[in-house]
Amino acid sequence: MKRFLILFLLAMIAAAAFADDALMIPQKVMRFRAVPSVTIQNQLFNDDAERTDIVLYESAQIYDLGLAVEYGVTDWITATVQWTPGWRFTSVFDNGFDPFVVQAGNAALKSTGLNDLFIGGKFQIIGENAPVANRTHRLAASVGMLAPLSTYDAEREAENYLNGDPYQISRVDEDALGLGTRLHYDFVIQEGLFVNLYNEFIYYLPRDLEEIDFNSAGTGATASSTEVEYAYGYDLSFEVEPQYTFPFSEGLELGFGVAATYNMWPEAEIDGTGQDNEGYSFTVAPRVNLFAQNLPWPMDFDLSYSIPVTGKNTFANHTIALQIKNYLQF
Repeated sequence: MKRFLILFLLAMIAAAAFADDALMIPQKVMRFRAVPSVTIQNQLFNDDAERTDIVLYESAQIYDLGLAVEYGVTDWITATVQWTPGWRFTSVFDNGFDPFVVQAGNAALKSTGLNDLFIGGKFQIIGENAPVANRTHRLAASVGMLAPLSTYDAEREAENYLNGDPYQISRVDEDALGLGTRLHYDFVIQEGLFVNLYNEFIYYLPRDLEEIDFNSAGTGATASSTEVEYAYGYDLSFEVEPQYTFPFSEGLELGFGVAATYNMWPEAEIDGTGQDNEGYSFTVAPRVNLFAQNLPWPMDFDLSYSIPVTGKNTFANHTIALQIKNYLQF
């Protein structure tokens, strides 16, 4: 039961990621992003890629706030700090139950905390202002690292569990150093219309982490913290998105897109033991975008809705995210 719960909560790492196109931020321009999002969970995809009900609760609503700061070093180099999904500030679990029947009562589940931080740079190789000039094709590459920021305290959560207080089985992210690359390619069909291809690869270094250690021996159930080694392996994503923007009125641009995203990961290991949790997810996310250029600080609003299509060993998450972008020139 303990291993099942660990695997189960690992799957709660649901992100509203920054899957950018190959466009660049102009030199000496800084872009700020705030990304509030809500994720709704009421089903999962099991080991046979079949939709099924969630075991520990009927449904959940998870609320995140992501942030990013990006700066155009040159017209083809952008420095990037992205925190997504960022801060998980609250969550609501409906009709949950305690699988260990602790004498203190039925402690409720919760999921809050800090996700990891991406620090890196984006380099355009092909494009209008890139080293290889081209108006039809744009190609950019990003390199960087994921820095863990988790404040998860397994000992405190074990005490909450025993006292019947809301408790958290696991951290909200991998809480391990990640090294990765991103590739961005745009094929421009005509002005305002292009197709974006995106790829991301992240490798997580093994790390010793604390977890809650459950002992459900009848009414003598106990919970404490113990340290184990996590080896997540990698995370690999592919995305394709046609995008179309056009002038809506003076100083306003309206845009539409539909992103199809495939994500996969290998079996994780805990203390060298495989967890049989390799899997994948496939989602489709329509979005609408409004860019207001005539404001003192130009602002961009991007609303998306991610819909689960299929998957294996993952939640069938529905995520609504709003990206609010603000541009400042120095």
